[in-house]
Amino acid sequence: PLNTSPVQWLKKDGIHRVILRIQNTGTDTIFTCSLYITEPGQSERLLGSKNFVVEPFEEAVISETFIAGREGQYQIRGEITNIVPGDTNPDNNQRIWVYQTKPKLPVIGISPETVDFGSARSKKQGYILVRNYGDANLQITNLVLTGANAGEFSFDNSILQQQVLPDNNIFVSVYFNPVSTGTKNAILNISSNDITNPAISVNLTGICNGLLGDINGGGVDISDVILCLRMAIGIDPVDIESADMNDDGVIDISDVILILRKAIGLD
Repeated sequence: PLNTSPVQWLKKDGIHRVILRIQNTGTDTIFTCSLYITEPGQSERLLGSKNFVVEPFEEAVISETFIAGREGQYQIRGEITNIVPGDTNPDNNQRIWVYQTKPKLPVIGISPETVDFGSARSKKQGYILVRNYGDANLQITNLVLTGANAGEFSFDNSILQQQVLPDNNIFVSVYFNPVSTGTKNAILNISSNDITNPAISVNLTGICNGLLGDINGGGVDISDVILCLRMAIGIDPVDIESADMNDDGVIDISDVILILRKAIGLD
């Protein structure tokens, strides 16, 4: 099934149906299909078995039910045997799926595993979805950036003050704020009260092909402030590409102020 959860959850004491569909892409075929289940703390047992005779491109379906009476992990195994004529691809005749009852604990899940900011010339925002798949409140306890270019990324730490309720989401804002050109990478390490997975990481990546506000090509500093001021008062030709900080199509005192803020580290 299509699901963004890290595991497929089962409802404790609920009745669940296993459905396995087999597509015959060859000639007329006879085979036996069996479904097995391994319950928490138990040995594998047969759920059901059925013989099929299928024509080319015909679909065969086997369906069985079970009750998730125990908390923990369940394994479902589907197997095809007694194939006539013999199968040329026997490695394709078994599949295993793992499911689990929802624990009375917080369970963290994140998406995406990599935030790609693409190309950026100034500060750019991205988002990480944090979801609580468990049945108790999730608490993010720490956020730490590591990696070669950690200083060119940042995050909103307000999530540290919030509880994520069961089956709820929260977004973490992350930022790419390049200070030089090139491909930049970092890792955001997320710690939580999920005892099974207390530390989880997200890759951050972005490319800077040129800094907005870097008029003379040496990084944004006070010399760029002076050059922008000269453009704003009409002394030098206007360079919209590098000096139009607010993207309004003109170079004026507001662009000078924005470059100054960047040069002294406020932005």
